[in-house]
Amino acid sequence: MDLGMFSLRDFLMAWASIERHILVFHDQWVSTPKKRFFIHYLPLASIVIYIFTLYIIVLFFPPCQNIYIYSQE
Repeated sequence: MDLGMFSLRDFLMAWASIERHILVFHDQWVSTPKKRFFIHYLPLASIVIYIFTLYIIVLFFPPCQNIYIYSQE
């Protein structure tokens, strides 16, 4: 859980930097509610859903299976 929150924080910080650039230099991109949804809310929701889905899959459904050979020294 801790690793997932750190990753989420990093992704959100990166998006905040990008969004700050958009708000300063391209303010017309968020001038209507539809544009605001696609530029502001949708990426934030996508990042959160992506991180939670990634860590749920990686932690609870690992793609590999460990094979232990106990007879080797």
